[in-house]
Amino acid sequence: MKQLTQRERMTVLVSLIILVLFIGVSVLALVLYGMLEDTEKGFSDYRMNAEIKLSELEKKKNSSQQAVSELKNKLALSEKEKSDLEKQILLTEEEMEKLESSFNDKDKLYGTLNSQLSDLKQQLSDKTDEIDSLKKDIEDLEKVWNVDLNKQTTLLAQIEELLAEGAPMKEIQTPVLDSSGAPVLGEDGLPLKETGYTYPKISLYYEDLSRGYYYSYNGDTVFYSASCVKAPFALSILSAASEEKAEYDRMLEDYITQNGPDAPLPSYSWVYDFNRVFTYTEDKYRPGSGIIKNQEYGVQYTHLELFRTLLRNSDNVAYAELRAVYGTDLHKQLVKRIGADSMVKNLNNATATELGKVMKEIYAFTESDAAYASFMKEAMMSSIHTVMIGYGVSPKKIAHKYGWDTNAYHDMAIVYDEHPYVLVFMSDMDQGGSQVNAYIQKVVSLIDDFHENFYR
Repeated sequence: MKQLTQRERMTVLVSLIILVLFIGVSVLALVLYGMLEDTEKGFSDYRMNAEIKLSELEKKKNSSQQAVSELKNKLALSEKEKSDLEKQILLTEEEMEKLESSFNDKDKLYGTLNSQLSDLKQQLSDKTDEIDSLKKDIEDLEKVWNVDLNKQTTLLAQIEELLAEGAPMKEIQTPVLDSSGAPVLGEDGLPLKETGYTYPKISLYYEDLSRGYYYSYNGDTVFYSASCVKAPFALSILSAASEEKAEYDRMLEDYITQNGPDAPLPSYSWVYDFNRVFTYTEDKYRPGSGIIKNQEYGVQYTHLELFRTLLRNSDNVAYAELRAVYGTDLHKQLVKRIGADSMVKNLNNATATELGKVMKEIYAFTESDAAYASFMKEAMMSSIHTVMIGYGVSPKKIAHKYGWDTNAYHDMAIVYDEHPYVLVFMSDMDQGGSQVNAYIQKVVSLIDDFHENFYR
């Protein structure tokens, strides 16, 4: 075999280096091309979503503008009818004045005219009310849908971008395995773990309670709901207790009417006796959130105080005791009635959309005249851990319930302003902390801007 000269060897080596570089550049080019394709596809999907949102807004705006036009036509007709009524009233009053000067045998005609005049004045009053109502409807529609759609679309784009790629990464620990699949142990005898990072799972649901407009991001993703489950449970029992109180009041009123105010009151066995006393003992201890677990054994609470502690401090001891006494049948009936399918299957699971339905039910109850409505509203407005939705919409007031556990960091709220709305944020960012809270506050603040832009 011919021995290669040094020059030839150098030539071969350079050729090999060039070949390796060419292969490396080709592979890199393919990878970059793939990444570019993925990026373009992601941007295309994102742009399509934004266009869909814009289309929905345009449809709603066009629909409302058509409604305004129809209401204006109806208003013009009503104002003409009102003008005709005023003329009729004037003519009738003139005719009655003439009759008054020649009263004689025209009493019957006078009475008829007087009756007609009363009827016309009532019609005029009704027509005035109708006109006022139409004007109010037109004002509301024009105010709501005089929206800067470009700004609204920009806000939606910012919200979706923040939700899709702006969250802090979630740290995950995975065991180190050897070639046989067994865990590798460290010097301390514990399994070794390696740290990795993944993008968190996030869901959001917003609904305007005045107009019904809603926005959902991964709204049907099922999460472990953590302590958020306590709010629908409390609602189910407080609603039933309010109904029992109303029925008792009606029964008592009938009894007093029949027997007089001095009659001895009949005995009554309450199903929902919130004056019942709970005594904290060692066997009642529950770990996790709450304040009762830190109290000395023997401390006592009424059941009403337990509900307040449940809603304000997310107390696990209170929740366990109230569930043991009142059961979960009413809770199950509630979630079934509102169509919360994942909660029907498992009361401890929920989606953001389902929790939005729960908060709408809580809003309807707490704004009613039910016996325990104001109690529930006050308890939820004073609920702790306001670092998520509360900070994001400040200085607006909220009634809320948070949930924090393994793979669960949630908050759901009624936000009170001139046009109240429901907002639910769910995630698996259970690391919590200032970075996560700041991110959630930024998302919430953008949603609040989005909401307010409907009414500017």
